[in-house]
Amino acid sequence: MTLTTAEIRPPSQRDRDDDRDNKRDQRRGPRPGLIPMTLICLLVAGLVLPALYSVLVRSFTGTTVLGTPGATTLDNYRHLFTQHGLVTVLRNTLISTAGATAVSVVVGGLLAWIVERTNAPGATLCRVTMLLALSLPYILYTIAWIMLLGPKGPVNGLAHKLFGISQLLNAHSLGAMILVEGLISVPLAFLFLSAVLRTVDASLEESAAVSGASMFRILMRVTGPLTLPGIVGVGLLIFIRTLEAFEIPALIGLPGNVRVMTTSIFLDTEGFPPDYGSAGAYAVLLMIGVAGLLYVSAKINKGAAAYASISGKPTRSRKVDLGVRKWLGTAAIAVYGIVGLAAPIIIVLWASLVPFYSSPNFAQLKHLTLANYRQIFGLQGFGSSVAHTVIVGLVAAIAVTAISSIGIWLQTRIKVPGGWIFEQAATLPLMIPGVILGFSLVAFYVSVPLPIYGTLLILMLGYTVRFLPYGVRYAATGMLQIHGSLEESAAVSGAGRWTTFRRVILPLARPSLVSGAIFIFLMTSKELSMAVLLASPGHEVLSVQMYDLWSNGQTTQVATIGVLWAGALLIVMGFLIAFNARRGRSLEF
Repeated sequence: MTLTTAEIRPPSQRDRDDDRDNKRDQRRGPRPGLIPMTLICLLVAGLVLPALYSVLVRSFTGTTVLGTPGATTLDNYRHLFTQHGLVTVLRNTLISTAGATAVSVVVGGLLAWIVERTNAPGATLCRVTMLLALSLPYILYTIAWIMLLGPKGPVNGLAHKLFGISQLLNAHSLGAMILVEGLISVPLAFLFLSAVLRTVDASLEESAAVSGASMFRILMRVTGPLTLPGIVGVGLLIFIRTLEAFEIPALIGLPGNVRVMTTSIFLDTEGFPPDYGSAGAYAVLLMIGVAGLLYVSAKINKGAAAYASISGKPTRSRKVDLGVRKWLGTAAIAVYGIVGLAAPIIIVLWASLVPFYSSPNFAQLKHLTLANYRQIFGLQGFGSSVAHTVIVGLVAAIAVTAISSIGIWLQTRIKVPGGWIFEQAATLPLMIPGVILGFSLVAFYVSVPLPIYGTLLILMLGYTVRFLPYGVRYAATGMLQIHGSLEESAAVSGAGRWTTFRRVILPLARPSLVSGAIFIFLMTSKELSMAVLLASPGHEVLSVQMYDLWSNGQTTQVATIGVLWAGALLIVMGFLIAFNARRGRSLEF
């Protein structure tokens, strides 16, 4: 190998050259890309700031009979902190969120360890089960568990037959909320913790094993500490996600009079006149909590270098030989597959095949019919809800991908001054839970003379704002992997910056951008917390229509729509998996 040093200069000389080039660029005029970056920052500000502005303003003002802002006041906060039920709401929020996080991290982490670090059969089945569970809409999963845990549902019926217990778990209790919220987040914990376990240096565990340490001791003293930053990070992510969840608290908690912060905000905005002031005060309190958790998560990520175990020397993944106990690992995978996926799917399928819903039993098998599927296409509003869901999802996915790709390109490749402003503004919606974002957009656009509220446009705006941080992540992942020499080659060939972006950068970053767009479409299709506040009569999406049908007791219709909807999302998920697999990439979330 021959090394040349003709182009190598002392760092001090290179720094002086860079300073001279920068001064020359300043004399020539504005840096390239400054105007486009300014425009895109203004666009992002126009999308994000109204939501924050509306929350803060509404929390300090009263509300008129028409729902418009009234006089400035501190009564909203005074009422919030002096009302009798605040302590109960905060306690329910903390207990349900912490309990669900513990369930998901423990179950997801155990399954990830079994799949990645042991020789237990069933690893592929477990991964497929997790991806299938991710395809289920949250509202459908929640409704399935309400039917499973109903007074005459299969769970309590089986408990009564086996143990003589009249009711093992109330379907509308805090315990049910913890169970369902925990199970719904297990796939997320599994995917992230699997990635963490794959990066642990296997030689450290092998050294412990040679020293005579047992499998349990290695897990607790070596594997556990090395994966601690990842476990804490995943735990915080799920804690934040559960804290801002709406579907489960609304469908499970409200009928049992179990209120948390998100449902309190929803109830304040649904009254007449809507109490936007109290909702704003609740929203600010919740946003402060989310912002604090995000800050803690960022600090943990900065300190993660102390736990680094991967060096330049490659290591092989070590599989622990469990011996005969490997079948216990397989049994754990099977139990989650039955409880976390099969049982909810079976109960929903059953409900979609019976004329009138009743708990599954052999006597009803002769009454199974496809009539619900034939009738659902004639249901009023079904076709328009499907069209609205697809249109809003596609527009949001395209808008987020376009804004993110241009902004990240200007920031990371062109290195426009002030590019950090775009990144910070685009990731700001992470601290705004969906129900707060929905409330804030409604409160803002009913007060300004723009014909947006009551149309699909407000849903498109809301989804674009909510999922913009995800688009930024996917765009950054794709573009940071592109070597600068390719852009230099294009420039030498006479291509301008925008031509290089269109002909070089976009094609190379396409896998990440397409994956991000599909993922955003999937998430918008399942969104309820924001849609239930933004959707107006005649402009409902599928999640809102299912929520309304369930509230009216039309169980079989909800189940039928849910089966069709879950099947469609499963196809989209399959396309995303295949798209990534052809490029040697794993599914990213």
